[in-house]
Amino acid sequence: MAKAGFDPAAAVTFWKKFGGDRSPSLIEQWTSTHPGGQERVTQLSDMQAEALQLYNQAPVKYGLGQKIK
Repeated sequence: MAKAGFDPAAAVTFWKKFGGDRSPSLIEQWTSTHPGGQERVTQLSDMQAEALQLYNQAPVKYGLGQKIK
Protein backbone atom coordinates (compact mmCIF):
# COMPACT_ATOMS: atom_id res chain seq x y z
CA MET A 1 0.00 0.00 0.00
CA ALA A 2 2.73 2.45 0.98
CA LYS A 3 4.90 1.51 -2.01
CA ALA A 4 1.90 2.19 -4.26
CA GLY A 5 1.63 5.74 -2.88
CA PHE A 6 -1.28 5.38 -0.46
CA ASP A 7 -1.01 6.82 3.04
CA PRO A 8 -0.28 3.90 5.40
CA ALA A 9 -1.90 5.70 8.35
CA ALA A 10 -5.25 5.16 6.63
CA ALA A 11 -4.98 1.40 7.25
CA VAL A 12 -4.91 1.89 11.02
CA THR A 13 -7.92 4.21 10.89
CA PHE A 14 -9.81 1.82 8.63
CA TRP A 15 -9.22 -1.26 10.76
CA LYS A 16 -10.12 0.56 13.97
CA LYS A 17 -13.49 1.38 12.41
CA PHE A 18 -13.88 -2.02 10.73
CA GLY A 19 -13.44 -4.11 13.85
CA GLY A 20 -10.42 -3.07 15.85
CA ASP A 21 -12.43 -3.08 19.05
CA ARG A 22 -13.54 -6.71 18.71
CA SER A 23 -11.46 -9.77 19.55
CA PRO A 24 -12.03 -12.78 17.29
CA SER A 25 -13.34 -16.02 18.77
CA LEU A 26 -11.03 -19.04 19.08
CA ILE A 27 -12.61 -20.60 15.98
CA GLU A 28 -12.15 -17.37 14.00
CA GLN A 29 -8.50 -17.23 15.09
CA TRP A 30 -7.93 -20.86 14.15
CA THR A 31 -9.56 -20.65 10.71
CA SER A 32 -8.35 -17.20 9.72
CA THR A 33 -5.24 -16.53 7.67
CA HIS A 34 -5.09 -12.90 8.85
CA PRO A 35 -4.95 -11.35 12.30
CA GLY A 36 -8.23 -9.98 13.54
CA GLY A 37 -9.46 -7.06 15.56
CA GLN A 38 -7.06 -5.38 17.92
CA GLU A 39 -4.12 -7.61 16.89
CA ARG A 40 -4.30 -6.26 13.34
CA VAL A 41 -4.49 -2.65 14.54
CA THR A 42 -1.52 -3.22 16.85
CA GLN A 43 0.57 -4.81 14.10
CA LEU A 44 -0.24 -2.03 11.64
CA SER A 45 0.58 0.62 14.25
CA ASP A 46 3.91 -1.07 14.99
CA MET A 47 4.76 -1.04 11.26
CA GLN A 48 4.00 2.67 10.69
CA ALA A 49 7.61 3.91 10.81
CA GLU A 50 8.72 1.43 8.14
CA ALA A 51 5.58 2.02 6.07
CA LEU A 52 6.07 5.80 6.14
CA GLN A 53 9.61 5.38 4.81
CA LEU A 54 8.23 3.37 1.89
CA TYR A 55 5.44 5.89 1.34
CA ASN A 56 7.93 8.77 1.27
CA GLN A 57 9.95 6.92 -1.41
CA ALA A 58 6.91 6.35 -3.64
CA PRO A 59 7.23 8.28 -6.92
CA VAL A 60 3.52 9.20 -6.88
CA LYS A 61 1.49 9.83 -3.73
CA TYR A 62 -2.27 9.38 -3.68
CA GLY A 63 -2.69 10.17 0.00
CA LEU A 64 -5.90 8.56 1.18
CA GLY A 65 -7.17 7.92 -2.35
CA GLN A 66 -10.61 8.93 -3.53
CA LYS A 67 -13.81 8.73 -1.54
CA ILE A 68 -16.54 6.53 -2.94
CA LYS A 69 -19.72 8.50 -3.50
